[in-house]
Amino acid sequence: MFVCALISILLSAHTGGMKIAWLVFAFVAPFLGCLLWFVVGRGDAYRRRAV
Repeated sequence: MFVCALISILLSAHTGGMKIAWLVFAFVAPFLGCLLWFVVGRGDAYRRRAV
């Protein structure tokens, strides 16, 4: 799950600063960070791309 989250973060539509923030959060709290990425961050990235 951790590796999938890292790849997903790197390929997301977020700007560089947001990607770094998500990556740091994923490394600091691997389970919680990855879980939050798939629940909150990933959907936000796709909404940004659609706008």
